[in-house]
Amino acid sequence: MSNGVITKNGCLYFKPNTKTMQKNNMVDITGTTSPISSSYTGYGKITLGSGDTAPTRDDYSMDSVINNLTLISEVTKGYGKESGESEDYGDPIATNTATYRNDTNANIEVKEIGLIFNDTWYNRWFLIYREVLDTPVVIEPNHTKAFSVTIS
Repeated sequence: MSNGVITKNGCLYFKPNTKTMQKNNMVDITGTTSPISSSYTGYGKITLGSGDTAPTRDDYSMDSVINNLTLISEVTKGYGKESGESEDYGDPIATNTATYRNDTNANIEVKEIGLIFNDTWYNRWFLIYREVLDTPVVIEPNHTKAFSVTIS
């Protein structure tokens, strides 16, 4: 954690295999086999969960999505070479930062963080990264926490 932001760094979690990808189709976060646009455009989004099942290569969704947090802000950088960026594949390709507020009357415990990506052509969301946190993060009522995922 730096400056109050829970930061995770990692490689792309998604690796196509026979269960998640067939020809030009992928399994989206609802479990539906969906086509992928060949002229792919989209954007990423951080999602949080309360599950603690270890990620596997066949995952297409979070273990247990948290739906009762309020998204305050989200910033996405990357997902495409911008002017002046290096083409070195060791550079990060995307950084997403999201700040959530707990508007409930109880603590909410975040145990997993994921990154989902939207294929805007078909309007389908696909899980590309998921990790169970080493230490759960508790968001108290009326408090905010920022989460950041950098993919390289």
